[in-house]
Amino acid sequence: KLGFVRNLDALIYASGHSLFGMLQDMTDTDIHEAYQVHVFHFIKMTQYFVSQLIQSPHGRIVAISSIWGETGASFETIYSSMKAAQIGFVKSLAKELARTSVTVNAIAPGVVAGSMTDGLD
Repeated sequence: KLGFVRNLDALIYASGHSLFGMLQDMTDTDIHEAYQVHVFHFIKMTQYFVSQLIQSPHGRIVAISSIWGETGASFETIYSSMKAAQIGFVKSLAKELARTSVTVNAIAPGVVAGSMTDGLD
């Protein structure tokens, strides 16, 4: 239980982790964890808070996704697929909430320096 939240104006979902490797090497656990982190928890958090965001005069939902969700990436098939699911959810929810004051967007950055990309050349 998350407790009581009042006057919520924005939900920013920026959770994620990389999953690098060939599809045939991914375990069921790898795939399940990626789905939980990138898709399921984003949907559940949004579902939990959307009523409060609708009450805001300028509610915002923003997902930090990835360019791989739009273009795909070799050796990151599962990661790319989960980010594509995030983007699909954002597009659909934006249409669903179009008659409210809530906007729904995804930011899809390209490759950035950090622990997720340390192994890339």
